Amino acid sequence: MPLVDLEPGAGRRVLAAVLALSSPLGLVSMVAGQAAQPAPAAQPAPTAPAAQPAPAAQPAPAAPGAQPAPAAPAPATEPAPAPTIQPLPPAGPAPAAPAPAPAPAPGPSAAPAPLPVPDLGPPIEEEGMEEEVVPEELPESEGPSLKVGMGVRTGVTLGLDDDTTLRLYDGLVDEINIRPYLSGTLNEYVSAVANFEIGTANGLGHFAILDAIIQVKLAEEFQIWLGQHIPASDRQNINGPFYVNSWNFPLTVPTFPFDVGARDRGVTFWGLIAGGHLKYHASIVDLQPGQKIENARYAGRVTVHLLEPEAFYYNSGTNYGAADMLAFGAVVHYQKGFEPEEGMELDNDFVGFSLDAIFEKNLGDSGTFTVEGAYYNFEGTGLEYAPNQGTVDEGTGVLGGGKGSALLGALSWLAPNKTGIGQLQPNARVQWGKYPNAADPDMDDETVTIDIGLGYVVDAFNHRWHLNYRHQELPGDASSDAIQIGAQVQL
Repeated sequence: MPLVDLEPGAGRRVLAAVLALSSPLGLVSMVAGQAAQPAPAAQPAPTAPAAQPAPAAQPAPAAPGAQPAPAAPAPATEPAPAPTIQPLPPAGPAPAAPAPAPAPAPGPSAAPAPLPVPDLGPPIEEEGMEEEVVPEELPESEGPSLKVGMGVRTGVTLGLDDDTTLRLYDGLVDEINIRPYLSGTLNEYVSAVANFEIGTANGLGHFAILDAIIQVKLAEEFQIWLGQHIPASDRQNINGPFYVNSWNFPLTVPTFPFDVGARDRGVTFWGLIAGGHLKYHASIVDLQPGQKIENARYAGRVTVHLLEPEAFYYNSGTNYGAADMLAFGAVVHYQKGFEPEEGMELDNDFVGFSLDAIFEKNLGDSGTFTVEGAYYNFEGTGLEYAPNQGTVDEGTGVLGGGKGSALLGALSWLAPNKTGIGQLQPNARVQWGKYPNAADPDMDDETVTIDIGLGYVVDAFNHRWHLNYRHQELPGDASSDAIQIGAQVQL
């Protein structure tokens, strides 16, 4: 057998290894050292590798042929985390070290129990934090609507003339004045009004149609009223008896022609400019069956409000302190008379105009003062003019219009505080009129009417009472005196 050359010392190391393997304790130590190594399987958390047992002490080399003395066991160092290896009995071979238990397979993890929520109390509102704005529901579109109302004026008049009389009198022309009101809206552009007059005598008849109007609103600046209504007129007639700042409606000053209750048939274009600070009316009326358009009556009015505007069609004799008012108005009417037959000449055209002004100021604890004035000039009207050119409805209405001129002045003061359920309002008004004498047109007759009253205002024009003294200077050196008590209610 050929000899193998070994480097110096190599034979000694081989011999030591053979002797170590021939010793059971050395073999077990080597196996235990290998078994202590961690398994390659992944552990839940990395651990430090187990300490290797110290190698057994190598025995000194023996002489050839001599049995080697058993090597003294080396003091074994106890591995830190590795399990303790018990030595096997010498009779049997050393079993392999048991494999480490495999890592448990990950199973479905149970949901963690919810953590308790601490009670933090009500939410803290930080300063400046805006509240959440909940949008309001949009209102449903308005459909057609109808309103019903009623106005009643009545009173008692005690005549203080030579023949003392006591009678019902509403201060205008009737004993009891009842007005049912109907008004309705079709949509935002079209509405309608129907008002009636129920009386007992003296011109108004037992039943009359006051207003029958279709109203069209294209814009605040341009609106149309079609039917029977009050056309462009003076402030007193646009107020009417229910909204005049006194008890008696003024009849000493002339009135523009009308069919019934200051109304006439036709169309009026009107509008509010600059929020009502400028208000205009342009009317074509007296459009009755058989009437030629050239004989219709044309009327126009302009009202300028320098303080709070009256942003509606009509006017009021007072606001009872609810709004200050300074307004100036002017109105003019013209109607061409009928052309006479050949060989005849008639002076029957109508030309009339009026100027009016009103000032009202609420002075707080000093009450509310109202001053009003008006001038009427119908001097351009022909003596042979027939009111409404003869088309006035027979039996209804008070004929108006005629040659003449007149003045009106009025003053009132509304107490700032209530006396009982209402406010006291002393008031006074003077009217002066000059008209041709019926028997001699070249002569003029003058009439003066003075009203001094005390109003008791409960709910503005809806509920008021009046105590009034009236004195009149009539043509022919006649005079008249009366005491009146009147009441007005509107629902």
